[in-house]
Parts: sequence; structure tokens; C-alpha cells
Amino acid sequence: MKRFFHLTIFFLIISAVSKAQVSNILSTDTAFARKFKVDEYFNIDLTPEQRQHYKSEIEKLTEYIEKSPPDCGALINRGAYFSYLGFYVNAIRDYDAALALKSDFPEALYNRGVAKARFLYTFDSCKDIYKAKELGLQVAATSFENNCKRYTALLVKQ
Repeated sequence: MKRFFHLTIFFLIISAVSKAQVSNILSTDTAFARKFKVDEYFNIDLTPEQRQHYKSEIEKLTEYIEKSPPDCGALINRGAYFSYLGFYVNAIRDYDAALALKSDFPEALYNRGVAKARFLYTFDSCKDIYKAKELGLQVAATSFENNCKRYTALLVKQ
């Protein structure tokens, strides 16, 4: 419980700092903000109603997950809602749990890769996107082509 409390405080601090940084980027109207649509990545344009809806869905899914047998779909959906709110670590945890149940689930791999990429398109995030692409997920193929091409030689060797 103490660990959960510390993690919650940590994420609140990180969230506040991130929002301040994003607001600063957007307020300067830099080429960076226009090119990458920073507001979309950090979900700062969500209305209070949307935020409340996503939180409500997370609560419903959490209740369902706690009472039911393991369910990949519920874990992926809850992970998506966490991502919509900017809680990428929670989202990654749910995608990890879904992949523990079914390791070749392309949507879980892709979503986990995207959640990891919210921090930076690293080799690790691109590895998940590549696996999802190899399993036939078209959106993963497009994302890989646009963001992860530099890792192709390393990933093909694996």
C-alpha cells in the first residue's frame, strides 16, 4: 500500500511537470509543436467530461478484471483508457498482463509499443511495434515505417 501511495505521488508530480512543459511548448507555437501535434500526444485537449468518462470506464473494467477470470480484451481496453489519460505506465502494465495471457496478441503488442513510445521511440517500443507488424496488424506496419525504420536491421536479426 505504501508503494502504491509513493507511485501515485510520483505520477502526479510527473504529470504536473509534463503538463507544464507541454503547455510551454504549445504556448510558444514552435515548429516542433506544429510538426508533432504535441497536444495529441499528451491528451491535454480532453474535456472534463471525457476525462470523467475514461476514469469511469477504468473503474468498471477494474471491477470486472478483479471479479472475472483473466481477460485479454478487458486488460487491453483498460490499458487504452489509461493511455488516453496519459497514465502510460499503468497502460504498459495492463498490456504486459494481456501479453502474459496471450503472447502473440498484435493489438496488445502495438498498444504497449505506442505507450512506451510516448516517452520516446526507442528500440524497446519499436520491438513491440515490429512484432505487431509481423503478426499482420496494418496500423503497426504504418507506425513502424514512420517511426522505427532505423531499427529494421537490428529487429530482423532477432
